[in-house]
Amino acid sequence: GSGEQYGRHDLSALPLPEEADCRPLSPYAASKMAQETFALSAYRRAGVRVVCTRSFNHSGRGQSADFVIPGLVRRVLAAKRMGNGTTTIGNTDVSRDFSHVEDVARAYVALAEDGMAGEGYNVCSGTATSIGDLARLVAEAVGCDVQFVPDRNLQRTVDLPHLAGRNQRIHDDTGWSPRLKLTDIIHDVLAGETA
Repeated sequence: GSGEQYGRHDLSALPLPEEADCRPLSPYAASKMAQETFALSAYRRAGVRVVCTRSFNHSGRGQSADFVIPGLVRRVLAAKRMGNGTTTIGNTDVSRDFSHVEDVARAYVALAEDGMAGEGYNVCSGTATSIGDLARLVAEAVGCDVQFVPDRNLQRTVDLPHLAGRNQRIHDDTGWSPRLKLTDIIHDVLAGETA
């Protein structure tokens, strides 16, 4: 599943608990919600041990530059190499809940071992960061004083303004908590690009 299946909620409602309404805005989000519904029906009808996840944005070394953190890292590195003081960016006002992929993998193991069958769990950090703030952290990690110029090609036609989840349920049921921070993700992605 995906945190995207929650869709649009007021900023005051964040971070979203699992009980929040799901209002998917994209085919991707709708497909995640549909597969969760299908999986949970298998649990209810046939007793299949199903534990669902709603994973929010996550990243780490080796992720495609089609995703926001690796994309920003690559563009800022290129600007630094070329001595260019500008690079492109998408919508800086949206905010997302980022986790390190290693924390997400640990969450999946914890849920496979101790998650409650028939339940859905947010896998998230619990904190939203704006893309503008993320870009500044990337520039700082790269060591490049760069100006970010908006590029419509990097913006989605339908985008949630803010998305963050609450991770209390997974913590209560499995003891899982994220260990790594957003800066750890950036440094890990950066290390992969400069290796």
